[in-house]
Amino acid sequence: MAMVEKTQELQASGLMVKRNASGGIFVRAESFVEWSDKKQKNYTAGVNIPANTAKVLFNDDNLLGLIRDAINDLDD
Repeated sequence: MAMVEKTQELQASGLMVKRNASGGIFVRAESFVEWSDKKQKNYTAGVNIPANTAKVLFNDDNLLGLIRDAINDLDD
């Protein structure tokens, strides 16, 4: 799939994945909604991740599962 087609597919799904200015990976999804006390409104957040870290993280289902469990445990 060509990069232009892949970019259009991601945008249609409400997801943005691109290189940031420092060469890392920037991820934003419409579901990343956060409240700003300063601006008194919701905004769509994004996450900057170093490129190699992103490759390891998003290609390791076991690691993602461990992180998901740890995050869910923080709410308990």
